[in-house]
Amino acid sequence: MRGKRVCQSVLLLVAVAGGFAATPGIAQIVYVNRDAAGGNTGVDWANAYNSLQTALQSGWGIEIWVAQGIYTPAPPGGSAAETFALRDGLAVYGGFAGNETQRDQRDPSLNVTTLSGDLNGYDLPGWVNMSENSDNLVTASGV
Repeated sequence: MRGKRVCQSVLLLVAVAGGFAATPGIAQIVYVNRDAAGGNTGVDWANAYNSLQTALQSGWGIEIWVAQGIYTPAPPGGSAAETFALRDGLAVYGGFAGNETQRDQRDPSLNVTTLSGDLNGYDLPGWVNMSENSDNLVTASGV
């Protein structure tokens, strides 16, 4: 088995190619907050998805707003083959506190949003405990 490095990046903005025209009847913003306690539907901050992976797989919206925190493509003990797969025509923004109503209200330097491949959350210096890390943190195929 090859050694795996810690996969981690701060999410400021990932814009994927494609049009951003509004689709009638389709919600345009999908909300993600790992600490949200609502319905886990992504329709607003109170009911935000708790997982960025779930939001990406939902297939709706043209923007995903992600609140501060650390997000992994799979839960602890999950598959290292899982990845944050981007799709055409979607923009993903981090840096939200979780109460904004406009994108320009976000503050990525204050509300750090991190994508991490450390699935179990216990990596140590010297490449210790990294065998479960994601093979590929983010993929963008056909976008």
